[in-house]
Amino acid sequence: MSYENVQTGLSNTIQKLTDYSKNNVTTADYRVLDKGYTKAVVLRPGPFTQERTEFGGGIEATWNIMIELFIKYQDDTQVQNSIRDERQDIIDKVNEYPELGGSAVVALIFEGAEPVPVFGENGSGPHFLMQEMTCQAVEYLKVTEAE
Repeated sequence: MSYENVQTGLSNTIQKLTDYSKNNVTTADYRVLDKGYTKAVVLRPGPFTQERTEFGGGIEATWNIMIELFIKYQDDTQVQNSIRDERQDIIDKVNEYPELGGSAVVALIFEGAEPVPVFGENGSGPHFLMQEMTCQAVEYLKVTEAE
């Protein structure tokens, strides 16, 4: 596997939820916010680490995938309730499918930042409430080493 495969697995896992599809779950494509969806997810690469776990090619890679959940702003109560419910649905789905469709990875959403309002370039809005979460996927690799 690779980071790209892990991120694709996370995207596919989120798309198992009602009202999420390839149309409103993107990879670093914020144009989705201009398409009229009431909710959207933008995935982007986060930090990573690798370490050797054994001589002869054992490697453990820890990939962090940043999940930005956007909820269209209608009113304060609606947006707070929606972000709470949608983030829980995403967390539950990743907990249900921790391998993200691959057999060499175990994933967990381990952290979430405080939700923040998203305003337009001219200061109008807020248009969305956004919460960033970090999904950490640990991948166990066996590589053939050369001398």
